[in-house]
Amino acid sequence: MNKRRGIRIGVIVVIVGIFLLAGRDYIFPQPMTQVFGIENAEVTKISLLDGTSGISKTITDPQQVKDFMDLFDGAYLWKNPNQTQTSGFIISAVLYSEKEPCSFTFGFSMVQTKGGCYFSSRYFNNSELDTIRKEYGLKH
Repeated sequence: MNKRRGIRIGVIVVIVGIFLLAGRDYIFPQPMTQVFGIENAEVTKISLLDGTSGISKTITDPQQVKDFMDLFDGAYLWKNPNQTQTSGFIISAVLYSEKEPCSFTFGFSMVQTKGGCYFSSRYFNNSELDTIRKEYGLKH
């Protein structure tokens, strides 16, 4: 009896382990820098595009680059179970460094990147998004 019970418990542990391993991106948050594969300090240039006005700007000033990246400092991402790509976005950004460029779109609490759709721990309300647009010249 004890041997069968041990086997059952072992099977349950294996099944739970597989579930946690397969769903770890959906259950456990990952730092945004890990998902993007780039540290904030490595970014040297940012191209921005406003999804509502169509205005685009490129930021190369080191202080402005740092200020923009600081908006996401400490942000964590959870993979959204619904991986359907949306066609619209609020703001699109391309981060440039010595590595391959990393592009993503964001607005409110959603982030889309080549790795998929994510929920973000960093929520941008309408007022904050307007401030970003004004500060970086994305608004008429």
